[in-house]
Amino acid sequence: MAVIVYDAIQQCSLDTRNKQEDDTLFHARSMAVIIWLTFSAALPQILSAQLTESSAANTLNLEAVETSAEQLPRLHSLIIHQHGETIYERYFNGRSASQPANMKSASKSVISALIGIAIEEGFIDSVEQPIIEFFPEYVNTDLAPTVASITVEDLLTMQSGLTSTSGRNYGRWVVSDDWVDAALRMPMIAEPGSRMIYSTGTTHILSAILERASGLNAKAFAQRYLADPLGFRMAYWSQDPKGVYFGGNDMEMRPRDMLAFGLMYLSQGRFDGQQVVPGDWVQESFQAHAQSPRGEGRFYGYGWWLRDMAGLQVPLAWGFGGQLIFVLPMFDMVVVATSDSTPGDTRRGHLGRLYDLIEFQIVAPLVAQQQALQSAVSHR
Repeated sequence: MAVIVYDAIQQCSLDTRNKQEDDTLFHARSMAVIIWLTFSAALPQILSAQLTESSAANTLNLEAVETSAEQLPRLHSLIIHQHGETIYERYFNGRSASQPANMKSASKSVISALIGIAIEEGFIDSVEQPIIEFFPEYVNTDLAPTVASITVEDLLTMQSGLTSTSGRNYGRWVVSDDWVDAALRMPMIAEPGSRMIYSTGTTHILSAILERASGLNAKAFAQRYLADPLGFRMAYWSQDPKGVYFGGNDMEMRPRDMLAFGLMYLSQGRFDGQQVVPGDWVQESFQAHAQSPRGEGRFYGYGWWLRDMAGLQVPLAWGFGGQLIFVLPMFDMVVVATSDSTPGDTRRGHLGRLYDLIEFQIVAPLVAQQQALQSAVSHR
């Protein structure tokens, strides 16, 4: 390109040599040098953009992905979306695109988005707001010090300090008459904000806060401020005995709705030209605010997990049994997977095999391609 431009300018200078030979030739040569330098500087970006735009289908062995997916008897769906298009979408084991999936604890990532919207809309002051301001009934009670010491951010990051309602305590918690009160009455075992204690009860408290702050129940709020902008209807979502929508479990979405949610986060909170969730909320959500006790290389943001995969720290919404939304900004990609979460012999090992499929057959090849591209550009 630079040579063609240079030759053209040289020819132009020869045509006008009789009039302004020295001056014109000087400016022509200067212009050619400037064009060449500009083109050379842009070359790595041009090569990167061209390779990136055509990378997905060429880099990923989608046939191998499908072969591995078909060997997972509990897998229901797998969607891979990159550069504005869905490059792979399959449904397995009798499932279809129209069937909603119970997202299990991936619901927590949605609750986080709703809290971010509520702060932006002015219903909640900030993440530093003490939650006792939403529960005045606890003022002048024995629980006042506990409720006053916990902030909205402590709940978002699983650092309330309260004993977990998950695991062995889950059954006892969900048979209580008042899930919010029962969660707040769990023994305090750490200073709020000091360490992560995974607990669905803490996210359920956020659902109650959302209702009290906005005057809308969590499902109505989600429909108005999240689902409508993303173009879908909220499906089934269970409630506790007091009518509070389950903040952290049992929310249902179709896989394509989960994809829309992931794409919105991929685009810094924007979807179809509309800012749905504040961009700074997305950034905070993907920051490591707490280290997970569940394994090395795992962290927690605002309702999102951060997991080491192929040398990258990947944000994901995680739900029991294999309900997953991976957001990979470095590759302009979102991956969605849903699975059967009911008890059964095939449940053992399913999640590990699903993680392996996504890490080693999707993420790792893209990392390798990126490294090769960077090496090629650095040697030019």
